[in-house]
Amino acid sequence: MSWTLFKYIFRDLLRIFLVTSGALAGIMSFGGLLRPLTKHGLDAAQVGAMLSYLTPAMTAYSYPVAALFATTVVYGRLSADNEMTACRAAGISHLAIALPAFVLGLLVALVSLIFLCFVVPTFTLKVERVIYANIAQLVANQIQRTHQIGMPGSSFTIYAQEAHVLSSPEGSGAQIVELIGPMIVMDDKGKVQPGLRIPKSFYMARSATAYFRELEGGDRFELMVRLEGGLQFARKPEGQIRGGIQTTQFGPIVLPSPIKENTKFMDIRRLKELYRDRDKSRRIRNALDEFSQKEQEQLYLQQIAEALATPGGRFVARSEDGTDYMISAAAGSVQRVPGALIVGAAGGRSGDVDAVKGVGFRVSRAGSMILDAESAEAKVKAVPDAEAGVVVVSVELRDAVLRTDDLPTPRASYLRSFVVPMPDSLRAVEFTSAEQALQSADLSGANRQRLVKEMIGLENGLIAEMNARASFSVSCFLLVLVGCALGMMFRSGNFLTAFAISFVPALLSITLIVSGQHTAENVPWNITDSSQSKLDLGLAVMWSANVINGLLAAVMLGRLQRK
Repeated sequence: MSWTLFKYIFRDLLRIFLVTSGALAGIMSFGGLLRPLTKHGLDAAQVGAMLSYLTPAMTAYSYPVAALFATTVVYGRLSADNEMTACRAAGISHLAIALPAFVLGLLVALVSLIFLCFVVPTFTLKVERVIYANIAQLVANQIQRTHQIGMPGSSFTIYAQEAHVLSSPEGSGAQIVELIGPMIVMDDKGKVQPGLRIPKSFYMARSATAYFRELEGGDRFELMVRLEGGLQFARKPEGQIRGGIQTTQFGPIVLPSPIKENTKFMDIRRLKELYRDRDKSRRIRNALDEFSQKEQEQLYLQQIAEALATPGGRFVARSEDGTDYMISAAAGSVQRVPGALIVGAAGGRSGDVDAVKGVGFRVSRAGSMILDAESAEAKVKAVPDAEAGVVVVSVELRDAVLRTDDLPTPRASYLRSFVVPMPDSLRAVEFTSAEQALQSADLSGANRQRLVKEMIGLENGLIAEMNARASFSVSCFLLVLVGCALGMMFRSGNFLTAFAISFVPALLSITLIVSGQHTAENVPWNITDSSQSKLDLGLAVMWSANVINGLLAAVMLGRLQRK
């Protein structure tokens, strides 16, 4: 094949490919913008940023269809104009004429692989960050449409009649949302059954102001809600405080990143890094931190319960500033409930300073009494913070009498929180790696099964993503060959005809790759039965598209060559 003929065909291929790729990328970018625009609500700046980030990603996804369409049109026009017949009369074979398509296919496959491995993950992550950057507007829009919003990964849901974004004071660094008729529902996510969320306590008010502060890194926010004129109560009244509130505060709490760890956001270097070391995965680290905190919490509450069960029934903790906190109770009056201890039993009438109280709570420093309280009942919670090396303990007294330097003061409820150093016994149950956690006797059976599923899900996702990117790039090359053969056989340079002819193999390729990836990422319900794993099936489905297109191209080009 002469260099002149090669340039003549290749120039047409490249021109139509670039025009088609640009048009498809634009259409797909607007299509990708439609869902977040209708679901979350975006302002003009966010729309512009998302379009600029979506275009490079959608350009890569348009390559196989654009390459197939270009080759079908160019070679169809060559056949329809009898230029193919002239080439054959000059002794040039069909395979030689297909050389420009072969070169275009290699270039498109290489560029597609580079985009999918490095460019697409980066810009896809930027798109996700744009959506959640204006979290106040997102919350307000969601409440205006559905009157509720649940933060991903959190254990609460916010309901409200209306929501409005307020302007933030200069230098505050906060995004502010006004809530009308709010209700915040806390739940025990997954404690009864994975995926089942049962309400635990409620906050209700006439109005509230929610403050979102962006934390370092930009992926997480701190939420604090100030409620005006309302009520706080528990679903189950046993051991809980219930009563009216004038002004109260929910939080501050750190919201989990709304941007989930997803393999589509990772470049090939990150995928390989996680494949070699699963412990660097955010989902595995979060699971290990959660398991460590739960086991440490249970151990600390167990230590309190054992101390109160001894003769004399008292537990003493000392903070770093030398303040002593003592809880005392009669032996046998401690009850374990999920996440807390209920100490004592209700006795006496609320507000009766002379009634016999079963629980004592004393705060002292250097021998001087700061607080001496008695109550009918106390609820004790402990939240370990391994990173800070402390335990945050809260003691909630019901039907209490507080004695300070003044006269005894009755209280229907009283809450006191304090921070103490984490004991060495709690540090010993901190899980630093998945392998250590699985080998530890401290990890419960349910947590062990969940960790194994997380690891299987991560591994399947990494393998599926890497194979999907490779299969997509290979499909670009094979679809070019298919389009070349189709154009020569059907002898039509009409754009509609070319689109109709090329639509089927392109759709087949994309459908099988996407279906295979989702199949491979699935985690079997029974992790002990390896036959239920869908990884091998998903990989087979994913690569079957290239096998089919490769055979189709080989058969058609072989038939053309024999003519």
